[in-house]
Amino acid sequence: NFQVSMVPSLRRLLRCVQPRHIKHNYVCKRYQHLVNLAPPSSTPHISSLGDKLEQFAAILSQAKRPLIVSGAGISTESGIPDYRSPSRINKYSPIKYQEFIKSVYHRRRYWARSTLGYETQMKVAKPNESHHIITKWKMNEPDGNQMKLVTQNVDSLHLKSSFPYFDMLEIHGALRDVSCLSCNAQLSRDDFQSLLKENNPEFFDKNTTNNNEKKLFELRPDGDIALNDNEYDYNSFIIPKCKYCKESDSIRPNVVFFGENLEKSTADTSISWSKKADAIIVCGSTLQTQSSHRLLRHAREQNESIPIVIINIGETRADNICNVKIEHYVSDVLKHVDNLLSGEK
Repeated sequence: NFQVSMVPSLRRLLRCVQPRHIKHNYVCKRYQHLVNLAPPSSTPHISSLGDKLEQFAAILSQAKRPLIVSGAGISTESGIPDYRSPSRINKYSPIKYQEFIKSVYHRRRYWARSTLGYETQMKVAKPNESHHIITKWKMNEPDGNQMKLVTQNVDSLHLKSSFPYFDMLEIHGALRDVSCLSCNAQLSRDDFQSLLKENNPEFFDKNTTNNNEKKLFELRPDGDIALNDNEYDYNSFIIPKCKYCKESDSIRPNVVFFGENLEKSTADTSISWSKKADAIIVCGSTLQTQSSHRLLRHAREQNESIPIVIINIGETRADNICNVKIEHYVSDVLKHVDNLLSGEK
């Protein structure tokens, strides 16, 4: 099911696309910002969660060193799919670290799909209400308080919402920069995106011209697009050479791939923050990755009474140790809690 802003241009589109062809995570590239997933039918109405919302508000108001842990579920309302939504139709199979490192073909396949995904998804994605509320809490925290944020997301939406970078840790990296596998030179993704388009004009035009505006792409959580591999010759896709060492096919995104280890300094900092926290707030994560789940484990080992709040639709790995579990859209929950903290009803 979709909640759709029925502007005239979208109505014209929907006359061309029958509802039975629209699936959970399929959005037309031109109109993706107008289509948001509706909560699963089993999700309780926000008005029935009063007690849990009040508990959440009380925990946050008493915390001096809260740690926010955000996952893909916080960005779905910005048009970016999550990994493990209960209503996901298609199984998501991300590229693995070893595939990317060892295979030129897989690197070219990744960049072909990522070129479209970045242009139609990541570049247009904007922070939603959840990101802005968390930033508001940070900016308005009392003197002496120290909210920290650990995000699993690579979309930079917390940064775009102006959350202070020095109090935020992107444990899985970010798509806004790329680097060279050979010389480790850094380049902004926007600059590299321009080079990708310049080197692959036919590929880009084929998939983004107005003649194809009715084409539906499957958006993927890591910022790329699902393409039918039988229809594309990825070996002909050109990855621009490194502008510094001139190595071919050597550019990678500055993200942690599945199967790749976090940098030790990143892992150590995240664990240190969790041990110093006096409350943990999980926003939109199943905590399936070790890098996020262990933060709650370390926090509880450090402080047996630390309150843990989880906002997520569906099960998480930490449901058995949390104090408050709220199954609803993150933005609705944060908005209601923000009203409670502000003294509004």
